[in-house]
Amino acid sequence: MVDSVVCPFCGSFKAAGYDVRLHIEEYHTDDSPFVAHAEEDSRPSSSNNASRSSRISDSMPGDTWTKCTRPGCGEHVLLSEVDEHLSLHEVAALSEQESEGPRPPLPPRSSPGKSQSPPRRTMGNRLSAEHVANPSRSPRKVANRRMSGPMSDRVIPESRSHSRATSILSYFSGTSTLTSQAKSTIHKLKEPNNPIRLGKRELGPYAFEKNMPSQVRKDLLRGAEPREEQRIGSDGRLYRRTFVENETPGLIPLIANLCTLDSNTTAAYLCHPSTKHIRKIRCDGNFCGYWNIQVAMTYIQHMNPDGPQELPDVIRIQDTIEKAWDNGKCPYGRLETGGIRNTRKWIGTNEALAFFQQINIRVEALSFKDSDEDDGSSAVEGLLDYVEAYFMSGIDTAKSNGNAHITTLAPIYFQRFGHSMSIVGIERRKDGSRNLLIFDSSFGTSLPVQRLLADRNARVSVENALKAYRRSDLSLTRWDEFEILVSVLRSFLAIATQADHLVGHILVLPSVKMGFALKKPDDVAGKSWPAIVVGMFVAFGGVLFGYDTGTISGILAMPYWINEFRTGNNEGITSGQDALIVSILSAGTFLGALLSAPTADWMGRRLGLMFSAGVVFNLGVVLQTASTGQPLLIAGRFFAGLGVGLLSAMVPMYQSETAPKWIRGTIVGAYQWAITIGLFLAAIVNYSTGDRNDSGSYRIPIAVQFAWSIIICVGLFFLPETPRFLIKQDKHEKAAHALSKLRRLPIDHPGLVEELAEVEANHRYEMSISKATYIDCFKGTVGKRLLTGCLLQGLQQLSGVNFIFYYGTQYFENAGFESGGFTIQVITNVVNVVSTIPGLYLVEKMGRRGLLLMGAIGMCISQFIVAIVGTVSGTDNLPAQQTAIAFVCIYIFFFASSWGPVAWVVTGELFPLQTRAKCLSMTTATNWLLNFAIAYATPYMVNEEHANLQSKVFFIWGSFCGICIVFVWFMIYETKGLSLEEVDELYGRVSKAWQSKKFRPEISFQDVDDMHKAGNRNLSISEMAEESQRKKSVTHVETEESEKTAA
Repeated sequence: MVDSVVCPFCGSFKAAGYDVRLHIEEYHTDDSPFVAHAEEDSRPSSSNNASRSSRISDSMPGDTWTKCTRPGCGEHVLLSEVDEHLSLHEVAALSEQESEGPRPPLPPRSSPGKSQSPPRRTMGNRLSAEHVANPSRSPRKVANRRMSGPMSDRVIPESRSHSRATSILSYFSGTSTLTSQAKSTIHKLKEPNNPIRLGKRELGPYAFEKNMPSQVRKDLLRGAEPREEQRIGSDGRLYRRTFVENETPGLIPLIANLCTLDSNTTAAYLCHPSTKHIRKIRCDGNFCGYWNIQVAMTYIQHMNPDGPQELPDVIRIQDTIEKAWDNGKCPYGRLETGGIRNTRKWIGTNEALAFFQQINIRVEALSFKDSDEDDGSSAVEGLLDYVEAYFMSGIDTAKSNGNAHITTLAPIYFQRFGHSMSIVGIERRKDGSRNLLIFDSSFGTSLPVQRLLADRNARVSVENALKAYRRSDLSLTRWDEFEILVSVLRSFLAIATQADHLVGHILVLPSVKMGFALKKPDDVAGKSWPAIVVGMFVAFGGVLFGYDTGTISGILAMPYWINEFRTGNNEGITSGQDALIVSILSAGTFLGALLSAPTADWMGRRLGLMFSAGVVFNLGVVLQTASTGQPLLIAGRFFAGLGVGLLSAMVPMYQSETAPKWIRGTIVGAYQWAITIGLFLAAIVNYSTGDRNDSGSYRIPIAVQFAWSIIICVGLFFLPETPRFLIKQDKHEKAAHALSKLRRLPIDHPGLVEELAEVEANHRYEMSISKATYIDCFKGTVGKRLLTGCLLQGLQQLSGVNFIFYYGTQYFENAGFESGGFTIQVITNVVNVVSTIPGLYLVEKMGRRGLLLMGAIGMCISQFIVAIVGTVSGTDNLPAQQTAIAFVCIYIFFFASSWGPVAWVVTGELFPLQTRAKCLSMTTATNWLLNFAIAYATPYMVNEEHANLQSKVFFIWGSFCGICIVFVWFMIYETKGLSLEEVDELYGRVSKAWQSKKFRPEISFQDVDDMHKAGNRNLSISEMAEESQRKKSVTHVETEESEKTAA
């Protein structure tokens, strides 16, 4: 049990040492005289967990706070930091002196208990706005010719032990000194084991305040209000701007340029340029923790342009932290502070962490401590190593100017005992030392820096311009613990502890859960409408195929066309002619699908689509429109088919490579919807012109196709190339701009950078293996996927859908349906269009596998019912006709909502980037090959002069639908919610299709890079996944063993 001590002021209060300390802070003024001595309290800390740098343990040297008397400051500063704090004021004064002209030098300053600080040298160098804006064009020796070495201007602490009068803290806890070199450990910030109420040492002079003065509250709110300013520019024009007085934008690029001008700087790495400096609002109280939360929020708001753009003021931040505590986020903060709402209590890392958790910003809290083990490193070294690794991890997407690199990363919330700042970068010097580049809310933007920001000349040295933003490694050694909050939403996470040993890993995010198919999930960055509009528009290519297919069905039944195009003494078109005219389109599409891969890889996805629709397809339309006999018509249909075949492979390819994964299935499925719209439009036009007794009966439906190709070509002119193709062509900057346009995100947005980095890493992996050939498409899991894709596309055709859309009008006319073939064809096309819409939703809700299985079962049952009714009852009686039409429509519903769109979705997702174009061309070619076979064979199966199967043909289609059920169960893997890159791992690790729904991706492309560095270039994705899992298991076991040993 801890011994009791007596209050040294009143002598009447007796309790444990820590409780006496709180009693003193609440009831006795700072200048109360000691009336008694008390025993030293052996209680180790004001918090049982010393993880809070702002509430550091009593192992820290005894110290007291004082108020800065500099006019306009009023900051509470540790006595041990007075020298450094005032020196920064002096630098600001010297900078203004340099800017405005010579002034008498300030007298040397000293403080009690400290040796006199060396006088600062005033440098008369003048920085021009042009030199700062373009440092690479200005000689460093001119801009910095009188700059001293990096050691000349450091704040050198004399000792970690301060021999000043006994403070209240040292009276109870003793003053500890550190005589040996500190050592470092880094760990994640943990909750205190036994949180207790903190006092003035940790929470400041207002630790027990119930409510802040109303004037302070007014000052805080008034200082955060936007203001308007009007000024007349040099061109004589009136300019207006809205600004917040304590916010300074544009400092990051300026600091980068100044670092480039410094000849002693070898490299500098900075955060995102949108980060603003926030200085304190002049009022009575320290609010540095709040100001640095605001600094982080300037970056967050830039990355989330749809969110609120006004920074939360101190009062709102307090309310948010209190709500976080209410919701169970870092709840121990309330126990330690007693609540912070409407008070001037200081906050630390835990309160900032609670704030970010409450607003759903993913941050990681880390602590750097001097280690007790003799490993020769300090907390300062650990901090600097981590910060340098963090910022260097963004070098791939950084904008470089000389030796300064501006990354797309977030600033770091930085806490040490008594004060918080924001780390905005790090600087490496010639002598091997390093400076943190920070935003300190205690100091505003100096006049010379303001002039440079306004593109005006300033008489100031580089050293003095940067002084307020630099914190040297030596100046940090007076503290033995630091804490940081760092964003985990970035393209790469630095995990190394040495700056020269950097490794970044791509974050593998869990599969996104969707609500309604077209509603963007909350945790996905960017806007949804660009992806939807682009995908849906490109899907318009399906209209060309659907319309051509539907047109020929009606033309074959037009009396005028039959009379004009019959040959010899034939009364009509023979079965062989029917078969050739219809199927020749599929022959062209088969060849076009095979040519789509080299065309897409040579011309690109976008230009390939424009060439296919604007040149090849239109050539076919011209020939068909001009035809007066079968030969020219057949040639035109072949070239139109060639264009359709190219489009049919490249449209899903473009869609799958541009769509975000949360909506990719819906967008790719829209291609099938466009086909149904084309069929419907053709049925309408045929219905309108079918009874004409001139060439317009068939030429008008054919010529309308010009409109569809013109629409898609004009639209594609404004759309970007796919980012994946651009990366394949090593055009990384263009890929970033293309993805930025598609996602409506800034090019440096972490979400966009992350997606692009994943594609780049996957491409590097695939290219590191070998250049793909057609033979590679048949090897390993790619061969299995190719077989799946070909069978899927083939069975889609064998399900019988094109029998209805190619020959439906003829079939219903010849079978004697009273409603008429043209009318029934319009009905079936309406059902086709409407039924495709549920499929676009269900493909993401039910998944690919479940929807295909349900569709196959429904199609199978419907086909057999039509076959049985037509065979048993015939089509002569009206009830049989109505039943047959009803179940044909039901069959079309199941097809249009499942196999129609999902077949294109699955094949678009199956293949790796390296072989995607080649594999897609072969699967699409399979579709058209079976399409050709069915189109050519159908007249021989149903016409009277041949097999005359009539309704019995539906037994054939129903049987193939039964095969579809078996095929889906054994061959179709569930790819819902997986990126195109994660599908590789799925097929590598899961051997049975019915187990694929339980798959969760585990391997990142950092694992791939590590394997390559280890010389394992020939490992498959599945082998890499197994190796990665083995390493994780070994690490987990070693961690458990080390914890047991420590316990």
